Amino acid sequence: MGIILGIVIILLLTFGMVSIIRGILPRTSDSNTRVSQSEGTAYPPPGETNTPPAPTLARTDVFPWDLPTRTPYPITPAPTLTLVPGPSPTPLPLIQPARDASGKIYYFTGEDDKSQSTIYAIDVDSGGKMNPSPAVVSIEDSLNDQTIFPSPDGALVAIVGPWGTVSIYNVEKGEFENTTLPPASGEGKFYSWFPDSRRILNGAGSLILKDPFTTNRTYLAMPGYGQVIAAAASPDGRYVVYSFDTDILYPKGLWIVNTNGQDAHLLVEDIEPYNISWSPDLKRIAFFSGNWQVVNADGSDLRELAKGVFLPQCYFLPALWSPDSSTLAVVTSKSGQAFCNGWSENLFKDTNIVLIDVASGEARPLLSDGSLGNIDPVWSPDGSKLAFVTNRNGSPEIWVVNKDGTDLQQLTQNDRFERYPFWRPVNESNFGKKRDD
Repeated sequence: MGIILGIVIILLLTFGMVSIIRGILPRTSDSNTRVSQSEGTAYPPPGETNTPPAPTLARTDVFPWDLPTRTPYPITPAPTLTLVPGPSPTPLPLIQPARDASGKIYYFTGEDDKSQSTIYAIDVDSGGKMNPSPAVVSIEDSLNDQTIFPSPDGALVAIVGPWGTVSIYNVEKGEFENTTLPPASGEGKFYSWFPDSRRILNGAGSLILKDPFTTNRTYLAMPGYGQVIAAAASPDGRYVVYSFDTDILYPKGLWIVNTNGQDAHLLVEDIEPYNISWSPDLKRIAFFSGNWQVVNADGSDLRELAKGVFLPQCYFLPALWSPDSSTLAVVTSKSGQAFCNGWSENLFKDTNIVLIDVASGEARPLLSDGSLGNIDPVWSPDGSKLAFVTNRNGSPEIWVVNKDGTDLQQLTQNDRFERYPFWRPVNESNFGKKRDD
């Protein structure tokens, strides 16, 4: 019995030692392990490894509870504007110089209390003689912060406010027209009249050819960034030139587009044109870019004019072409900020009117007496005279002078603040149509 018990104990000890040894040695699968007959150890076959796979990590972005599904807030995307072609333009007749200076000189006044403004008209006969008693055309609300843009034929006036409001005034009816123009909008920046004296060029982030009496409009340019800073139509109504202030999508320069919104392309590179105007004979385009410059309508022969004749700050009116397209009338200011404070006496601080001969590029003051404080020039329909505003006698009044600076005459004498004269021909059959003689 004792012998049998001893044998059982020895077997149990032997079985335990074998289990311990097997637990220490690495375990291998039969499919990828062969045993060395000489050493009795396992090794992996070529190209394989016995490294155990990496453990699968538990997800930490799962909450132990379910969240409700959120419904996205509906967002309506802004409409994408596209250039829609308008009708092919029909050339308009070019405006020719009138036979004489006859017509009416209209001007705007700010009354003493600046609560209202009055529009007056002065008759001018064929010999240039002027009626010394101006007629009242209309009395309206204050226009003291407005800018006045008469149409090419002088029948309508765009009155543009500081916040982009545009109103159309009919000088024949003596009243404002009903238009489809909004009281103020992002399209409120006024650039110029179209040569048909009905449509206008305006916009801000875009350039629009618009009929203010209907809903008809044609988008001519829509920059990706920045704004259109100036624009003018060709006198025959077939093209519009314009410029951007800052735009990373389009190169800087003078651009041209058909008035149906097609074929926009760069006319002159590497300039930044302001105060653009097109000559009545269709041949040249004038603008300010560092200096007054002129270029042929096809983009050739870019020339600087009258170096040192600077454009005042806050001044938005273009250079005025004489009716025969030979001379530019421009306003300059030594102080530079005369036009930044509305209708005030600062307008006459160091300001002057300069005439630039386009052929030679030479400039001379309109008045040869060296006087300053002269603004708002306008050509007579025949180009023989200019009317303008000056405070040379202590108050802003309308004066008239011949193109060569002779025969200076004071036209008004009162205690009002006159501004923005424009000279409308009395016989429109001789104005705005091509003459055969």
